[in-house]
Amino acid sequence: MKKFEEKEQLIVVSTTFMILSARYYATGEFNPGEKGTRIAFSWAKIIGMYGFWFGSFYAQYNVYSYLISSIAKFLLYPFSS
Repeated sequence: MKKFEEKEQLIVVSTTFMILSARYYATGEFNPGEKGTRIAFSWAKIIGMYGFWFGSFYAQYNVYSYLISSIAKFLLYPFSS
């Protein structure tokens, strides 16, 4: 019974989120009459953030690939001829 209550609670939360999202995109506010502050980013900042994350991913991929291959080569060295 508890499992069904948890699932029902999850459905209620996700439905509430969808309603708030739909209202926000339609009117620009989560709750009717609620004042808020619009946060806007320039395209340069958005593109810069994506560039940073892709560059960071690329650098980490290369570093960890090198480390893993170096460790594997070191461990397998005694078995090479």
